Amino acid sequence: MSEAEKKKYFYWSTGYVATLFIMMAQLRYMLVLDDQVGLFLVIIGMLCFTSFFRYAESQLFPNKSKTLQIMKRIFIGSVIVIAVIGFFLL
Repeated sequence: MSEAEKKKYFYWSTGYVATLFIMMAQLRYMLVLDDQVGLFLVIIGMLCFTSFFRYAESQLFPNKSKTLQIMKRIFIGSVIVIAVIGFFLL
């Protein structure tokens, strides 16, 4: 693997970790404040961020590799775990 590919994968995985941290912060915000307008804005912001991130990913990695599919499955699994925890805490 070349140095440029390693750099792309590093920043790509950092972006996914940042997305997970944002989701956990949103969950905490919803639990603490219970603000309906804030909840709506957080969900819209997360949807916009995710759509941008997926677009950037398609531009950086035009060919889908096995590593990308594995990382995406790990990310989706993490999102499901966070959603289930949030559902039970609310």
